[in-house]
Amino acid sequence: MKVRKEKLCEWLENVLCITEHYMDPIMRAGCGLAESVGELIAERVADQKTIIDLQEQIITEKDKQLSKVQETVKTGLKTYASTVEQKCSEAFSGRVQETVKSEMKSY
Repeated sequence: MKVRKEKLCEWLENVLCITEHYMDPIMRAGCGLAESVGELIAERVADQKTIIDLQEQIITEKDKQLSKVQETVKTGLKTYASTVEQKCSEAFSGRVQETVKSEMKSY
């Protein structure tokens, strides 16, 4: 079967029209999709930066709180130690005095 040149050109023109009719919207949608994906990526990067900044703020605040707790514990231990030392010295000095008095009476 031999196809004439005119008929072949007509078929080719029909194929081109069909392709343009259906492919053009798809290609345009694809271009818009690429722009949307780019915007989403930019938003994601910005969100991740915000998350990192917030995490750094949390870490800074936790460090401040930890320092305050450490200082409170140190102060509390010093107070406790001095109280124990004072009470023990009072208790021991009282015992020593009683012991000395009882020893002196026995002589």
